[in-house]
Amino acid sequence: MNLTIDEKLQILKELENGIKPTELCTKYKTAISTIYSIKKNKQKLLNVEKYGSCTNNKIRKSMKQPFFPKL
Repeated sequence: MNLTIDEKLQILKELENGIKPTELCTKYKTAISTIYSIKKNKQKLLNVEKYGSCTNNKIRKSMKQPFFPKL
């Protein structure tokens, strides 16, 4: 299952509130390694949220930048 950036940010908030990663695995139907990867990439996700140039940034699934951003 692919998570949107909004869902990943929600997972980060829930981790900060003390919810266990195993509970989040069940809730979002993902592997525990996915939860830990989201936790590891916290700063990248926060930067995408803060500096995202796309209006539908929350529904995106990838943080990858375009190869030719000026086109």
